[in-house]
Amino acid sequence: MNSKILAVGLTGLLATASVSADTLLGVYAKAGGWSHAPSGTFGDTANSFNLENDLGMDSETGSMFSVALEHFIPLVPNIKIERTDLSFNSTGTLTQGITFGGVNFASGAVVTSEVDLSHSDFILYYELLDNWVSLDVGVNVKMFDGVLEVATGGSTGTIDLSAPVPMLYGKAQFDLPFSGFSAGAEGSYIGFDGDSFTDVRGYIGYEFMLGLGVELGYRNLALQFDDLDDANIDTTFEGAYISATFHL
Repeated sequence: MNSKILAVGLTGLLATASVSADTLLGVYAKAGGWSHAPSGTFGDTANSFNLENDLGMDSETGSMFSVALEHFIPLVPNIKIERTDLSFNSTGTLTQGITFGGVNFASGAVVTSEVDLSHSDFILYYELLDNWVSLDVGVNVKMFDGVLEVATGGSTGTIDLSAPVPMLYGKAQFDLPFSGFSAGAEGSYIGFDGDSFTDVRGYIGYEFMLGLGVELGYRNLALQFDDLDDANIDTTFEGAYISATFHL
């Protein structure tokens, strides 16, 4: 009888230790690629470049990776950092005359362009639910460190982007018990006085073993700003992504 009690006690202790380790400190990492198609316009005057018709942009694949740290300390938010490569280099023929970055571009001019809206997300969030259904809410500061550049005939118009954008953040996920499958949605949003920024994704995931898994999803990132570092931007980037995942 004593040996059975001891065995049950040890089993319970090990199970508690396992759960506590995940509760005390959880690390979540993802790395993958996002195939994003561009649409929309940008400029610094009433006239704007069309990403597809003027600049000849097409779908590209950029990297996405993130790491999140969750802990047990009350009132202290969890933290997630994500990096997204969102850049295009292309050649096109202008359908209209445009002034950009102090340079006049004539209608019919052949231009080369670089649009780099790569950014980092710094997210602080709280877990409101953490079971088969999980729910996170918090704030996200999206930091751009890119450039909008158009060139022709030795003249180049450039606007550097280094603007922080504060946003609301939320994530909801459902884990199918004992299967390894999950499905969820995650997003950030801000809107004010006609400007808005939306970054949302939906996904399904599967965890194989030892915390390793895969995530398939679709992401939509839409910007509408009259003055983001002197740039007028109304663009959307969307497409499917795939990521390898790891949970410790």
